[in-house]
Amino acid sequence: VPIRYSNPRQAILDMKFTLLPLNVPGRDWTWTRCAGSAALLALMGFAAAFAARHEPFVRVSEQEHLAQAPVSAILQDRQGFLWFGTEDGLIRYDGYAYTSFRKDRRNPSSLSDNFVSCLHEDAAGNLWIGTFDGLCRMDARTGAIRRYSLSGGSDEGLNHKIVQAVCMDRSGVLWIGTRSGGLDQFDPATGRLTHRHLQ
Repeated sequence: VPIRYSNPRQAILDMKFTLLPLNVPGRDWTWTRCAGSAALLALMGFAAAFAARHEPFVRVSEQEHLAQAPVSAILQDRQGFLWFGTEDGLIRYDGYAYTSFRKDRRNPSSLSDNFVSCLHEDAAGNLWIGTFDGLCRMDARTGAIRRYSLSGGSDEGLNHKIVQAVCMDRSGVLWIGTRSGGLDQFDPATGRLTHRHLQ
């Protein structure tokens, strides 16, 4: 069973080279398990470079904004921002600071619900946000949030208001997976919603 090392320096220090016997007339070349001194010196530089590039993990969940609720979705957009969907809102992390987005009953341009279950970035960089109360879209240029009133339980709404998966295909149509309601197809350009009943 091969030994797995978490430290590259230790792996190199533990290396031993086994040379097969060489049958040379008049000479006995039987060297086994000899130290690879030259190789060791060469590889030490590689280990130092590897260790210098290796960055330890940082537990961002210990930060104030992410310690309050479990994370249900993670996405990194094309600009490099990290987005965290949680049970208590949406959080954006730029590597230095956190920005929170939550539902505000007085603001129709806020999230439709604080429970963010899924995230998807479309070709234009817009962020689609699945919640426990429908679907939202954050505009890539302005940051404005638009709620889509796709209320569940009707022919004009989602099969179920809880959105658990969302993905856009090459034609720009959103495919929306709902809880116990099946699959919906939504065209943002026309506003047309189609139920897909899977047999």
